[in-house]
Amino acid sequence: MNVPVLSPLARVVVSVVQLPQTLERLSGALQSLDRLAELDETLRTLGSFEQSLIGIATVAEHLERLTDAVESLPELTAAASALPELTASAGSLPALTRHAAALPELVPRVASVEQTVVQILDHLERLSPVIDDLTAAAGGLERAVGPIGRIAGRLPGSRDRSASAAVPEPVAAATATEAG
Repeated sequence: MNVPVLSPLARVVVSVVQLPQTLERLSGALQSLDRLAELDETLRTLGSFEQSLIGIATVAEHLERLTDAVESLPELTAAASALPELTASAGSLPALTRHAAALPELVPRVASVEQTVVQILDHLERLSPVIDDLTAAAGGLERAVGPIGRIAGRLPGSRDRSASAAVPEPVAAATATEAG
């Protein structure tokens, strides 16, 4: 690349033409220096806080933990009210410990009771339909025997026997219901 060689006069003319731009740049730099000079006192003050800031940064983790702990203080205060009751209950711990020795014996007993309950439930399930059948049969028998009982009550001398003979309550109740 060929760069044209300028005469000294041409170089001076180019410099004069670029002078306003150069002066503008210098003015911007001077303004920055002025701002730095204004901030000098502030920077010195911040410099004096350097050790304090380092100390705060060192303790920041502990401060965060303390802040978290402060949030749980109301819960701790509420729980602290139960401490006397817990202290009173602590006296029963030896007795509980003595009774805890019997716990291994309870497991087979509970299993045995559970097995018995399962067997009882099985028997009840099998008896349920039989009970329904018996109830239906008793109702049919009652309907069949009821009229005979009424006729027998009308026979001569039956009143003497009815006072001395015990009539089962369900039959007597059924007879009274049908008569009414």
